[in-house]
Amino acid sequence: MLNSSLSNYNLQYIVDGFGKTSAVMIPYNEWLIIRERLNIEEIKEPSKEEILQGIKSAVSEVRLHLQGKKNLKTLDELIDEL
Repeated sequence: MLNSSLSNYNLQYIVDGFGKTSAVMIPYNEWLIIRERLNIEEIKEPSKEEILQGIKSAVSEVRLHLQGKKNLKTLDELIDEL
């Protein structure tokens, strides 16, 4: 388990224009230690091929929509999927 004291970490605080803390940054090496201790898996970035395939799929959907063969999702529907 991660030690509840964060004093051992080199934290940097991001402050907005109003002086309110909006984020905390930690060095990457320290993140790797925390991630290992908390058993957090690394997020896999999509490959170039996966990104291109997604774009091709989106273009195909738009073409079908313009031909009247497919209804596109609303912005609310897309947000609900997140």
